[in-house]
Amino acid sequence: MTKTDQEIITGITKKMGEAQTGDEITEFWHKNATWFDLQFYSKKGFENCRNEFREQFAKITNVRTGFLEIEAYVDGSVGFVQSIQHFQCDNVDGSSSTEFLTRQTDGYIKENGEWKLIHQHVSLPTDFRTGKAIFSTEL
Repeated sequence: MTKTDQEIITGITKKMGEAQTGDEITEFWHKNATWFDLQFYSKKGFENCRNEFREQFAKITNVRTGFLEIEAYVDGSVGFVQSIQHFQCDNVDGSSSTEFLTRQTDGYIKENGEWKLIHQHVSLPTDFRTGKAIFSTEL
């Protein structure tokens, strides 16, 4: 059975959620990818994104990502996956583990029959009453 484009890009986003290294998480990234993450304004270009992920993954181990919501949309050679993810990992220095929720949008383009991530935007949900990020799944 042939997978639909929605199933393919959803599968790529889920595979990134299973990644344990910076190389694994960027396996399907486009050479001109842009990444908006929590820690900085943006990273542009495949090598810059991969290097940042390598640095981040050098500090953590046993990454566990659960998808609370995930939906994909495709129109021709452009597709988006939007998700809410529960992220957990252990810190390699033995300090307490890290856990938080993210909202993520992955933008894909299809070139030469292959889907590549061209844009990723990650954000934290915020409780506007307190002005603080929501880190647990108890909303």
